[in-house]
Amino acid sequence: MRTMSALGRAATVAALVSGCSAAQVTQPLPVGPDTYAVSARTARGGPASARDAAISAAHQHCARLSKQLLVLSSSTNTVLNENNTGPNENESVVDVTFRCLAAAIH
Repeated sequence: MRTMSALGRAATVAALVSGCSAAQVTQPLPVGPDTYAVSARTARGGPASARDAAISAAHQHCARLSKQLLVLSSSTNTVLNENNTGPNENESVVDVTFRCLAAAIH
């Protein structure tokens, strides 16, 4: 039962990430013990869309490890498009640093 629940959550997160097709998300990069960094870049949806994609990828990574996500930090940057002809053509980049913690036993 517990495995089905974890698989269901992972499938939901995968669907959310794939639904953000405008976002480009890096694979989680280990930066310390149980600590990872992931980045998302999007030209559509602004920083909120990029943040959602990055956190969804982080959550999915921790779920694969059967652990819980703890976001340590998040930063947002805007990359100006020099050929910008409208307000939505700048890219938003979100970097998220997170830990995957052992799941609490209830």
